[in-house]
Amino acid sequence: MRYRGFSLAELLVSIAVVGLLASLLLPTLARSRQATNRTVCQQNLKQLGAAFRMYAEENKARYPRMHGDQTFGHRDKADGCDPDSFTDAAAFSPDTRALFVDYLTEPALLMCPSAPRGSERDALGIVHDDGSGRCGHSGEITRGDESYYYLGYVLDRVNGSDPVLPGPAVGPGQLVGLMAFLAPVLSNRDPLDDALLDRDADLAAVGFGGLGFGNAGRDDVRRLGLGSERLTTLVPSVLPVMWDRVRRAPAAGVVYNHDPGGCNVLYLDGHVNFTAFASEFPTSPSFINLAAFF
Repeated sequence: MRYRGFSLAELLVSIAVVGLLASLLLPTLARSRQATNRTVCQQNLKQLGAAFRMYAEENKARYPRMHGDQTFGHRDKADGCDPDSFTDAAAFSPDTRALFVDYLTEPALLMCPSAPRGSERDALGIVHDDGSGRCGHSGEITRGDESYYYLGYVLDRVNGSDPVLPGPAVGPGQLVGLMAFLAPVLSNRDPLDDALLDRDADLAAVGFGGLGFGNAGRDDVRRLGLGSERLTTLVPSVLPVMWDRVRRAPAAGVVYNHDPGGCNVLYLDGHVNFTAFASEFPTSPSFINLAAFF
C-alpha cells in the first residue's frame, strides 16, 4: 500500500496548530511554575521559623541575631579564599554561623527558586578556597539575604497606620530609627563590634527619642524572641520575622521574587502568608522606598 506524505499546505497548517497550542500552554506552565516556586518559598520560611524557635529555646528565648558583617571583615582579609565566591558586605539574614549546622543543615532553605539569582549555582556566596589551602573561612555563607530579609527585632510599627518619616529616607519611623542605630556596625565591615546586633536598639541614642517609634510607643526596639508579643500591643500572628526580599531596579521598578508582585512573610506564630503589592509591610510603598537604602 502506498502512503502519501504531507503536502506543503498540510505541513503549514500543522505547524500553525502546534504554535497556537504552545502559545496557549506556555503562560499556563509559567503560572504553574510560579505557584510551585511560591509554595517552595513558603515551606522554606516555615522550616526557618522552626529552626529559630529551636535556637531560642537554647539561647535565653532569643532568636538568632542578624548576620551582619562577615567573620573576615574586608575582602582583602580573607587570605587564601577565592574572591569571586563571596561578598564582604553585611548580610540582612539570620546569623548563619549560629544556625548551621546545629539548627539547620541545608543552606538551600535560604534560597527562593524564583528569586532573581535563585537558579545560580552559588547564589548564597559560599566561601571557597582559592587552591592555596589557606582559606580559613571555607563553607561560610556570605549572601544569606539573597532571597529573604531578616532583622531580628520586634517590628510592631511598620505599616501604613504607623509613623512614617518624610525626606530622602522615607519609611516607617520605627525602621528608620532602627537602621540609624544599626548603620555604624553594618557599614564598617568590622566583625568585632557585631555584638551590638544582639542588643535592644535604643532609639533615643540616635536622636529618635520621644517620637513613639519604639515597641508599643516606647523609645526602644527589642530583640526578637519567644514571647515577643508581650512587648507590644500586637499578637504573634501579625509580628513579621522574615520576608521575601524586595529590590528596586532602574529599568524594572520594584522587583519581587514572585508574580503577581508580593512577598511571603513569616510571622512569629510560625505561619507564612503572601502579602500583595502595596497592601502592608513589607510591600508598602514606604518600606520599599526605605529598603532601597540598604
